[in-house]
Amino acid sequence: MQNTDLEVYEVDAYDAHAPKEQINKGYWCPYCRTWDYWKTNRLGYKACQICGIGDSDFYVKNYNKLWNRRGMESKSQKKKQENIQKKVRRRSKK
Repeated sequence: MQNTDLEVYEVDAYDAHAPKEQINKGYWCPYCRTWDYWKTNRLGYKACQICGIGDSDFYVKNYNKLWNRRGMESKSQKKKQENIQKKVRRRSKK
């Protein structure tokens, strides 16, 4: 008897892959090559639910533009910060 509910993912543990298109739905996993929403695991950091790579990996940070001093922020928080910075720049030009 076969289990038809299984999903198979190709995971490349040696090379990180850049996204072919920017979908921006969740985080890009450069090893599974999927966009997904990552959840905080029981150890307190965000990780890919398929391969388990964490948010502290160099390529995860690089492809998701997560380099900052405070750690990994949600994309909505980053967008809010960008909007605030744009408003400040506009006001300083006046």
